[in-house]
Amino acid sequence: MNASPLILTESAMSDDATRHLKTEEYVFRMPTPPRIVIPPLASWNHTQVPIDLGNIVPHSDPEINIDFLTGTGYDETLSVALNGTASAWKYEHRRQAQDILSFLWLGPLCAARDKEFLEREGITLLLAIQHKGGLGPKLTMGAMRVADELGIAKAKLEVGSNQDLIALFPAATRIINSHLRDMYNKAMLNPHGWTRPGKVLIFCESGNEKSAAVAAAYLMDNFEGVDFLKACQICNARRFCCSFDDSIKHYLKSYNDILQARRSVAAASSPQQNPDSLSGHATNPLLSAPTLHAPQPQWITAAPSLRSGNAKRARERDDDDMMDMEEIAIDDAARFEGRSYAPFK
Repeated sequence: MNASPLILTESAMSDDATRHLKTEEYVFRMPTPPRIVIPPLASWNHTQVPIDLGNIVPHSDPEINIDFLTGTGYDETLSVALNGTASAWKYEHRRQAQDILSFLWLGPLCAARDKEFLEREGITLLLAIQHKGGLGPKLTMGAMRVADELGIAKAKLEVGSNQDLIALFPAATRIINSHLRDMYNKAMLNPHGWTRPGKVLIFCESGNEKSAAVAAAYLMDNFEGVDFLKACQICNARRFCCSFDDSIKHYLKSYNDILQARRSVAAASSPQQNPDSLSGHATNPLLSAPTLHAPQPQWITAAPSLRSGNAKRARERDDDDMMDMEEIAIDDAARFEGRSYAPFK
């Protein structure tokens, strides 16, 4: 008796009605990250409502710490500078620079070469986001020459592609904050003289892409109430022609995650109790120096028999294997925590 041949057919898991159902249709293209949609600011049409930036983030390095802004009136005008309406934007405004903060401007290359604008607004630092190689240095040469003629500071950061931006964000923060700190220190050393407050113009060729990303990252890096979405919204509210493509959005989001992780680690590592009890040292009140406690003696016992040792090691291996399997299961379940999207149901 010949058995009939078994016919095997391939089908998608979601085609079986008794198993899983797909939530979306299949697409045949290269895998891409999900798109990030940036909604407009709700306060665009409410110019009297200030945009809350949150507290200034304290930096451990005093050279880039701008906490002095809190008591000098800078923080009182931060939100005022952000008030604007999208309806007031005109196409020719793209050739001008706009104030993102009271001390931070964003604009194109032609604005960095405008002597009248630089003198009128009191710009003290030109920060160029320059394309690496090619015509990049030649394009910014005119702006650097204007900075020399006006006697203002200048700096440049070279970018080969959008991927290089995330590595330059901390460098931009250091350049800007150290300049603001330097201008503030000069004012404190000469309280009766006239000293211009620090004002920075960030620019690239168009003022819409790479320089806008640097300005958004600066907001995230220095203000607790600004994440990557709000930073992009603020830049778009003040300079409507800012263009954040998908790659820049993802780099800003990644940088935001890095900043949040860094702040969480700093908050967790801050001493919540007496550091003497944590370090195992006691402080001598007379000498103001730590006194080391002698370690507890460790007693050496005779080794058990070989057979009992092998049995003990076997039990330990079994326990370790069980713990490893439990940890793997927990880690596997943790991968799906916080995910609102499910491809099947």
